Amino acid sequence: VPTLSFAEPAVGYVDLSANRGEINSQVVILENLGLRPLEGVELVQPQTIPWMSVNLPREPDGRILLPDVPVGGRVTFTVVYTPPPGIELGFYDDFLLIQGTNAPADFQVNLFAQVTSNQTGTVKFVN
Repeated sequence: VPTLSFAEPAVGYVDLSANRGEINSQVVILENLGLRPLEGVELVQPQTIPWMSVNLPREPDGRILLPDVPVGGRVTFTVVYTPPPGIELGFYDDFLLIQGTNAPADFQVNLFAQVTSNQTGTVKFVN
């Protein structure tokens, strides 16, 4: 059975802060630790938050196809966060899926974002 595991990030998910209107990214490396190659591999983009995406080319029908992952092989891609300028500050989460035609289950990559602001100001304390 093919078995994917995180080689990077070691924590097993993507967790980034991103300023509104700016770009932040994280490299993800998945490794096949199973006993069979992962075949017919497709990456399914996050469905809820459109500004969380990956830097991979899409087929004309919008699908993202990846090469087969041999035993001990790796697949690398970059997750990109581009929160729009007007988005509310706060925490956001979604996920992407790695599917294979011979995989018993989909592999989920959890995505977490804290949308922040690059604005600065001053504070005055009175004691």
